[in-house]
Amino acid sequence: MFARVDFYQARRAESAWRTVIRPWLEAGRGRLERSYVIVPSRGWAHGLKRRCLVEQVALLGVEFLTPGLARQKWNAHRGESAPTMGRELLLLGLRTLVERRLRAVPPDAPEWGYWKSLQSDPERALDDFDELLKAGWQAEDFPSERLRAVFLELGRWVQERGYVLAGSEARRAALEPLPAEFLPLAGRVLVAGLGVEMAEEFYNVWAFVRRCADVTVVLPEPEFGQKFTQDERWIELWERLLGTEARALDEAEGPSREAVGAAWTRPDEASVEGVRVIVGRTRTDEMVAVATAV
Repeated sequence: MFARVDFYQARRAESAWRTVIRPWLEAGRGRLERSYVIVPSRGWAHGLKRRCLVEQVALLGVEFLTPGLARQKWNAHRGESAPTMGRELLLLGLRTLVERRLRAVPPDAPEWGYWKSLQSDPERALDDFDELLKAGWQAEDFPSERLRAVFLELGRWVQERGYVLAGSEARRAALEPLPAEFLPLAGRVLVAGLGVEMAEEFYNVWAFVRRCADVTVVLPEPEFGQKFTQDERWIELWERLLGTEARALDEAEGPSREAVGAAWTRPDEASVEGVRVIVGRTRTDEMVAVATAV
């Protein structure tokens, strides 16, 4: 499937940078090809670019992507898919379908209150539907029969207007068979820092990665314990799809996640060597502070 695959798990960001990320960036120096780095957020991208500037690591031909930008890339490369419907149009469709149901029942009917409640906050229901799709489920999987029916109808409403649902299309692009011979989206791609909290973006990232030839992935190492955690399942999922086991980076012992959490939640009580808590008044302030620290 891939010409080359390297999969690592790192306990700390510094180890990932020193052992995987920087060598990967330097390996592309002087090569006339487009390479991509997929990171969790723009703050991550900004921090890595600043680190490269400080350490004089060339970024010629390297483009940093968030999962949302990765989606734009694979969608353009795929070519034949219909446009995805935006949130405002989806809200319009959902409100239309709910209003239609309200008109069909008398105010004293038990289901009238149900639809009235949904009409008052369709944004939350749409958020739940979006999370369901990003997790790989469909409208049929809603436990509520009424919600299941209205969102199935919403899916048909979207299709009748020549659009697709973004979550369903990402899942399709991530799982559909690829032609035996196809033009790779990129020569090299590096996926860095995506923990299990990014699971809802998995299909967008994997749809990009599986269309590349040379793949390197470095993810946060889970805290292994007696119970099989979501972090461990996240690593196992990537191992299964990449077809190789994750290699743990050799790292010196440092503070545990529990100690870091204590320093974060109880800064006046807990003091941990090697841990620095950064708090910003706004998300922009926080991104700048983190990038400066990195």
